[in-house]
Amino acid sequence: MTIENLFGVGTHIIKTYPNGEWREMTAEEIAEMNEMNAKSGTAPTTAYERILAEKEQLDERIVKLNNFLGNPDCFNKVGKKQYDLITHQLSVMEDYSDILNKRILYWKD
Repeated sequence: MTIENLFGVGTHIIKTYPNGEWREMTAEEIAEMNEMNAKSGTAPTTAYERILAEKEQLDERIVKLNNFLGNPDCFNKVGKKQYDLITHQLSVMEDYSDILNKRILYWKD
């Protein structure tokens, strides 16, 4: 099956397929799917596919950064200034992900 649409809903991502099927996935599952596609040589070719891939990669990085910030020792490891900058970076990444999501949702409009 080929992916027709991919968009975020809360902390999950919904994949829809041309045949009408859909599946709810976490960013981790999307990352695993991307790894498998990369190993098989499947790469995005259209602008739409590139935006989907960009969002998937960004969402994967957001999950990793959230996990890092959720570590109780994070603040002590990086210090206040870096912690503040990293939390701001995360906020901007989430805004960027939301914008990509809107572009994907309205791609065919």
